Amino acid sequence: MNPRHPIDPDDPERSQATAGEMAGELVPVEPAAGHRLDMRERLSARVRAAREIARSVTFVRPHASGFRSLMSGVRVLSLSTTNHAVLLEFSAGASLPMHRHQEDEECVVIRGSAQVHDTQVSAGDYHLAQAQSRHAVVRSDHGALLFVRGTPIGSFTGVLRDLVTAWLPDRATTHLTLRADEGDWVELGPGVTGRVLCERAGYRSLMIRLRPGAHYQPVRLGISSESIIVRGEAYFGDERASVGDYETFSYNDRAPELCSDTGATLFLRVAHPSAG
Repeated sequence: MNPRHPIDPDDPERSQATAGEMAGELVPVEPAAGHRLDMRERLSARVRAAREIARSVTFVRPHASGFRSLMSGVRVLSLSTTNHAVLLEFSAGASLPMHRHQEDEECVVIRGSAQVHDTQVSAGDYHLAQAQSRHAVVRSDHGALLFVRGTPIGSFTGVLRDLVTAWLPDRATTHLTLRADEGDWVELGPGVTGRVLCERAGYRSLMIRLRPGAHYQPVRLGISSESIIVRGEAYFGDERASVGDYETFSYNDRAPELCSDTGATLFLRVAHPSAG
């Protein structure tokens, strides 16, 4: 029979006694005055930076209780009324009717798959429907969670307008679909790559990938932007964000360091300075 280790989780009394004996033998070390000052300054700097980041970044973390029924089999969670951004959750077999877009609508598949304008899209894929274009029925055979930006969902008159005008002659048919592993990925830093999805007059949309352990310090944004975690998890400074978490940065915010212990993919939409 093997003897137990002095600190054994199955023997809490002995473990506590051993830990107490070890702590009693520790000798406090008083750091030099210069070291104490340096430690205090570094700690204060981190606290100030964390407070600044907390003021500059707004997080919306989806919870099941936040979703509301939109129609049979489809639930919606509002992320930003300003940016017209929502999460759409489809049950297997659910669909949305044909509709027209009054502004560019961007869609990223967070989970599952869906049929969007006669194109099958899966987790990590990106789809753009330009303003004045028309979408056929959007359907998910097996269930899906979609991030949609540029939708009137949440506004009764806006939804009604898009449904009614869908029957008018099509004035624009431009749609763009990019698969998760398609496109030109550019090295942004050690372990960090980015890909431009779409660049229009008022904004640029990108997908950013961080390999496990990667750190990335964006420049000061100076413009409004928003992002959502598509895969994995990432840290914005000291704030952890998981799949489906949505972040907004206002004009002239300080961009926090972005890092990931396990690897992450996020969608980032940045307004051009003239539009910010």
